[in-house]
Amino acid sequence: MIKRFSFVILFSCLLLTSACKPEKIYNAETFTLSNGLQVVVVENHRAPVVAYALWVKAGSADEVPGQSGVAHFLEHLMFKGTPTLKPGEYSRKMRSWGANENAFTSYDYTGFFATISKDKLENALALEADRLQNLAPPLDHVASERLVVIEERRQRTENDPRAIFFEKLDTKLYPDHPYGRPIIGWHNEMEQLDWPRSKSFIDKWYSPSNMALVFSGDITVAEARSLAKKYFMLKDYKVPAAHTLPDAQPLATREIVKGTDPLVEQPIYAQKFLAPNLTQDHKAALALLVIQDVIAGNAASRFYQSLVVEQKVATSVNVSYDPFKRSTSEIIIWAVPAEGVSFETINQKINEEVAALIQDGIPNEKIAESKKRLIESAAYARDSLMGPVMDIGRALSTGATLDDIEMLPVAIEGVTQKDIANALRLIAPDKGNITGWLEKGDAQ
Repeated sequence: MIKRFSFVILFSCLLLTSACKPEKIYNAETFTLSNGLQVVVVENHRAPVVAYALWVKAGSADEVPGQSGVAHFLEHLMFKGTPTLKPGEYSRKMRSWGANENAFTSYDYTGFFATISKDKLENALALEADRLQNLAPPLDHVASERLVVIEERRQRTENDPRAIFFEKLDTKLYPDHPYGRPIIGWHNEMEQLDWPRSKSFIDKWYSPSNMALVFSGDITVAEARSLAKKYFMLKDYKVPAAHTLPDAQPLATREIVKGTDPLVEQPIYAQKFLAPNLTQDHKAALALLVIQDVIAGNAASRFYQSLVVEQKVATSVNVSYDPFKRSTSEIIIWAVPAEGVSFETINQKINEEVAALIQDGIPNEKIAESKKRLIESAAYARDSLMGPVMDIGRALSTGATLDDIEMLPVAIEGVTQKDIANALRLIAPDKGNITGWLEKGDAQ
């Protein structure tokens, strides 16, 4: 399963005033085994259930050029057996114990997760450790699974004009960069997927010091330490220096990418800008989170009210930004134009909105409202078991620290007008970007 996470901020302190002592979101505790595996525990004893995920800090961005799709293919093969476990038996056993389990692949990481009753947790971890150390899929299953992932690409990408459209935009935004190739892989390269390439990826990247194991639920730190030592004291080796991804190069100009397809039901418009991730520019990343909420966070947001409600040039409009990336991130502004609205019109109207924001700034009261919304959105963060597992694991897998995710409420509260003004310049209409338009028509 390929997963592209949208960022959801989880905060615990509802009102950050002088009377409100800054608190951590999860109050997580962490320790590191002697082989380098970091373990994080968020205790939540309201029910005898534990959620966990094993995060490998390597994904499609770490593939050898010409071998796209290996990371995602390997994720599939992890369910295909060991010398003591038949293909598919991992999932059958887990589900017989009442577990909800799956996996995902991103550009930056691969994750294997489950939610299971506490009394079956050790059984699950034993299976996890077995396939991590002893994966041995039969060659006929490797061949059949290759057909499965190729069909997945065909159904999810090649038969979906929007997916192809955004794939083209990515290749333009990230030329000569790992983020410019699809996570699932290019079709012609996927046809060469095999066990030797997958095993090479395991041997290179699946090292304990390149992983994190995150627990959330009815488990103590002492219990987690005991289980981790019992099942995950795997032999470690040094992760190659190539694990560091290059920064994406700034775009000098604006490039317009237009496409048509007979299967398109509604046109779609998109702008993509490069933007720093949290570790590249902490202030800018935090400011972009506030900006994202102010201009497109809900139906009362500036873009929605102006473009959808008042001017009626769009039926929907959104802005997305993910600060948790290992390399340069992106800001996406996209809209579905109202019937009859042309590319030129929606492009002009969106650029006018952005230019007005840069010219006039965002009023202090709007910034305060956004911060309050972001903070309040986390009021029930710890009620979720899998939420902490995903938020913490994703942060750790992209170079952020546990404190970066725990103290986001305080960090967000510290965003200033100046920070926001600087960050808004990243989406200026004259900034180098990729602007796309997809509409119904003959296939291109």
